[in-house]
Amino acid sequence: MKKILLAFVILGLATGTSAIAAEKLQADNAASKLARGATNIATCWGEYITQVPASVEKSPDYMTALFYHVLRGTVFTVRRAAVGVYDVVSFPFPGNNCYGPVIEPETIFTPTVEVLSN
Repeated sequence: MKKILLAFVILGLATGTSAIAAEKLQADNAASKLARGATNIATCWGEYITQVPASVEKSPDYMTALFYHVLRGTVFTVRRAAVGVYDVVSFPFPGNNCYGPVIEPETIFTPTVEVLSN
């Protein structure tokens, strides 16, 4: 029973994070900075998926693309996780960009939301 409850809690957190990320976050307050940071921490692994087209496009063959993708995906995953931790830790303070995103796109869902909203 505890395993099933834990699975539902994890599923609920993942769904809630995705719902927050699917909305266009406004960079005008501390809550949006905190939400963006939590979303980036929870979904940083998605960089492995979003970096596939760039890896294949920049490589001469598929074997090179595989190794390049693993390296590129790891670098972008670590970067997004680090920016997420920075946003969560520093959310009460406006900083240089006044609660705005540190990297673009601000979440891995932002390009998908922009395509679907047009």
